[in-house]
Amino acid sequence: MSRKRQVVPGAFLVFAIAALAAGQAALEASARQPAREAPIFEVDPLWPKPLPNHWLPGSTVGVGVDSRDVPDGYGNRRVAVIDMDTGERKRYWGADGNEREDIDLGPYDPDAPPAPQFRNPVHCAEPTLDGFVYVCDRPNDRVQVFRKDGTFVKEAFIAPRTPGDGSVWDIARGPRRADPRPTP
Repeated sequence: MSRKRQVVPGAFLVFAIAALAAGQAALEASARQPAREAPIFEVDPLWPKPLPNHWLPGSTVGVGVDSRDVPDGYGNRRVAVIDMDTGERKRYWGADGNEREDIDLGPYDPDAPPAPQFRNPVHCAEPTLDGFVYVCDRPNDRVQVFRKDGTFVKEAFIAPRTPGDGSVWDIARGPRRADPRPTP
């Protein structure tokens, strides 16, 4: 009987050592497998396809488009509404909601009265479902709200002493309201 008691722990010890050896072998085998490599991407020389009307591609941060309207940014200092079928400009406006031509206003001065025109670039134009367009006038450190027809509603200045590229680069809206309420 004492011999049986000695055989059982010995068999268990042999089994445990065999299990550890098998586990070690499995770990070593998985470590020897080649590492997976990331995919390699190549440039498609035929992209982008030629654009219509002799348009040229440029850097675009974002474009707000609904079924009938498109914004204008670095090339001009206004918000433009473009007919999606014909590409013709339907209407455009400056920072005061009036039609403006593109003139350089010079550097931004936070102590001067609000400019009636955008400085370059108008960095975002976000149309909403409730009929408003929120515009990021980055160099003038302000967000402006217009109706889709270009009627000026209100503006809010954000960190108006921000030098250089300005403070308003993009906008994220919360729940939609009938009355826009930009806050400084």
